[in-house]
Order: sequence, then structure tokens, then C-alpha cells
Amino acid sequence: MNKKYIWAIGSLLIIASIILYPTNNSNQTLQSSLHKEYPNEWMYNQRAYPDNIINKGAINQARLQRKSMITNRASQENDWEFVGPLNIRGRVTDVAISPVNNDHLYISTAVGGVFRSLDKGLNWEPIFDDIAVPSIGNIAIATSDAQRIYIGTGEANGSATSGAFLGNGVYRSDDGGDSWISAGLENTNHIGRIVVDPTDPDRAFVAATGILYGKNDDRGIYRTTSGGNDWEQVLFVTDSTAAIDVVMNLFMSNPIIVSKIFCVCINTLCVASFARGVHV
Repeated sequence: MNKKYIWAIGSLLIIASIILYPTNNSNQTLQSSLHKEYPNEWMYNQRAYPDNIINKGAINQARLQRKSMITNRASQENDWEFVGPLNIRGRVTDVAISPVNNDHLYISTAVGGVFRSLDKGLNWEPIFDDIAVPSIGNIAIATSDAQRIYIGTGEANGSATSGAFLGNGVYRSDDGGDSWISAGLENTNHIGRIVVDPTDPDRAFVAATGILYGKNDDRGIYRTTSGGNDWEQVLFVTDSTAAIDVVMNLFMSNPIIVSKIFCVCINTLCVASFARGVHV
């Protein structure tokens, strides 16, 4: 066969292979662009865990239970009454009641600070605006001293927008919320829970989330015995594992502290998983 024809046929085959069969890089780019168009199934998978099905029977049972509860209520005296406040910007993240006066109410909000009512919710006043940290995760009032209040800043809500509403640690009030001082843990970013020892207002535990979409060591369970002047990190798992809750058994002489750990999987399809840790 003439060499010219061989070269021509070879050249055509090479051109055809380039057109019909893209390079691996081109194929990966195409697959990546297509992947962005796929629906995000995380919301469904979260609700269908662990069997990947939505239990319709359980939903219907809950509806019937709700109807039965409404029908069988003894009286209408237990109906809820909206008492405000209205200008909270976002959502209520926590509610606290004074241990010595049921008329004294406190609420924290996602991006609106802290409000206090001294008359069962008839009137509300903002008491945290001077601090200029609008996102609040938790309020805790010391049982043994109703004037001692702890505020954990930065809502512990891993949504797409809450990552921007950072806090700067814990604040403490010794006069029922009239004034506040910084009480440490400035780099925790988001605080899900604070519990105070019922017999010692200076002893408290904090569940800190840390950076929501990143890694840092300022997270886990912290303990103070000095009202926030000093903190000890008593439970740490990894630099991407957040603590979102902590509870104390108030009926034991040596209370057990139980914490919930929220493990965020970074840059994978596994968005979140849960594990539990216990600290005594």
C-alpha cells in the first residue's frame, strides 16, 4: 500500500479518536459539571435514616395521636397565648426562667440578641445589644444564684447561613442581665449548650461547636470552676467534631455529665453522623 495512504488513514483515525473519545480530563470535567445538576438527596436521607424509607405509618399514627390529644383536652385553659417579642430577627434558640421568680423570662435568638421580661411576657426589653453579638446559642441561669446568668454566643445551627453568624464565646451577668462581662472561650464560634452546677454558680460546662465548615481545636466540652475566668477542655474528639449538647444529672451527689457529639464530615457526601461521648 502507498505510504501516503497509510499516513492519511492513520491521521484520520487519530482525529476521530480525539473527537469521539475525549481525554480523561475532559471526561472528568463533564462528569463534574453534570454532578452539580443532580438533586441534593441529603435532606431525604437524613429523614429516612437508617432504613432509607419514610415511615408513613408512623406519620399517620402521629396525626391520629394529635387529633386525639386535641379532642380529649380537659379544658381550653391550657391553650397557648403569644406574648412576643416580635423583633427577634430569626428564631428563638433558647428560653430560661428565673429559678426564684416565674415572672422573669429570658429568651435568646438566632440573630437578635437576648430579651428579658419581668412580667410573664407582657413586656420585653433587649438586654444584650451593647455587646453587639446578635447570634445566641444558649442561656443558663444558676439555680443557686438567680442573678448569675451565662450566655453562649453563636447559634449552633449548621445551616448554610448560620455559619456566618459567629459568636465570640461566653458572657456572664451577675445582676440578672443588667450588665455583662466576657467569660472566655472566644474562639469557639458557636455554643449549643451551657449547664451550671445547681450548688455552685461558678462551676459550669459548655458544649462548643467550633468552626461549622472548617477545623479548629476550640471545640468539645469545657468546664469552669471560676465563673468563666478559666476553662478546661475536658472532652475533645477531633478538630472537626463538634459538641452540641451537654446535660447534668441534678439528682446525684456526684453529677454525671453526658454530652452529645456532632461529627461533621468535610468534603464528602456523608454530610453528618452522630456519636455520643460521656464524661464523668
